[in-house]
Amino acid sequence: MLRIYRRAAGAALLGLTFAPAVALAEDASATPQGLISFLPAPSAPADKAKLGVNVASLPSDGVAVAPPVLPATSGLYFTADGSWQHFDLPNVNLGFANTTNGTATTPFAYAGPSVNTNVTASGYGVDLAAGYHLPPGMLSPAWGAAPRVELDLSMVDASQKLSTLVVPQVDSGAAVTGLMLNGVVINDAPICNLAGFGFDASCPTKSSETSDYSTWHLGLKGASEFQFGMVTATPSLSVIGGEGQNDIHVAQFQTQLVAGTPSFMQNYAAHTKLRWDDVGGKVGLQLKTPLANTLTAAISGSIALVDRETSLRGSDIFFSNFPGIIPIPPQTSPMLSTVSSSKNTAAFLSNVEGSLNFQVTPAVSLRIFGGMNYDDSVPGVKAPSYSGSEIASPGGSPARVKFVGEISYYGGAGFVVHF
Repeated sequence: MLRIYRRAAGAALLGLTFAPAVALAEDASATPQGLISFLPAPSAPADKAKLGVNVASLPSDGVAVAPPVLPATSGLYFTADGSWQHFDLPNVNLGFANTTNGTATTPFAYAGPSVNTNVTASGYGVDLAAGYHLPPGMLSPAWGAAPRVELDLSMVDASQKLSTLVVPQVDSGAAVTGLMLNGVVINDAPICNLAGFGFDASCPTKSSETSDYSTWHLGLKGASEFQFGMVTATPSLSVIGGEGQNDIHVAQFQTQLVAGTPSFMQNYAAHTKLRWDDVGGKVGLQLKTPLANTLTAAISGSIALVDRETSLRGSDIFFSNFPGIIPIPPQTSPMLSTVSSSKNTAAFLSNVEGSLNFQVTPAVSLRIFGGMNYDDSVPGVKAPSYSGSEIASPGGSPARVKFVGEISYYGGAGFVVHF
């Protein structure tokens, strides 16, 4: 529409400029002198500015070019993003534990978990923000153009449900035993490899693991813009805080097979809850450049440092029909245990994101984006372990909080509305 208006205005101005001359030419068309006689005498140079529009001020081809649609940079605004999220989370290896064989230096000593589950949770994320552009002149130009403050809220919910069948790989004469969250080991367990004795024995284990992961963070951000040719740089500084949780359920069922015949069975189940609080600061930078009148490309990144306080609560149960051979000390089935611990750390967070922004009107823009996060201290559960032989172990280390560096990925779309 703007282009049509400018064309019409240009035509009208041209008409106003040349219409008197055309009319005089038509009236004096009989003789050349007639045209000259009707022309006004030249005026003083000071009157030249009163003549018609200067033709040189119009586009050379007579067609106006529409300017780019610029985003609003004043007043209130609101943003909303929705995204798909994918998280790599710390491995889960609770439950049954492998042992060494009976002829080892320490017979039936701890030899690691029987089941080690890689956790990759997927879900959705929502980001909401409300901001305000400070009035022009409120801050010195040294603080950049379009300074603003913004309140951000981000939420993520993701989960994984995985079922597997594992055959523990142990040495000949070695066993698979139950290991409780509190570090107590079941003092007798079935042998799961009898190859050295001329028998075919194994302990196939059905395992299921569920992780329900969610976080939310609230941030108060200040940002401004600096122009460098075609590139607009937007640095920002934020104070952030939030919470996270990861509920983990594990269930395992194991059968000892001797020459293909089921023999003894063991069952284990655990439920652990991880909770953490974050408080810290974040710095960010966005670089954007126009690709077309209404299309802008941007790349942004941020780093953050937060204080993370994490707690672990858990309980588990074990039962078996294995009669036991050397019950020292005596144990009964089912076995129950609980665990509780906490740990504090300084967590480093980083992010990189690319986006395309479509300026629909000066007040409304749409965007599509994709990015990656890194967290060097994602909370997880460190599996319990025991010392000595499982036949007469005094117990070992209970389950506790661990921190693992992990990467997450996301992609989505959103919009910005200025009021």
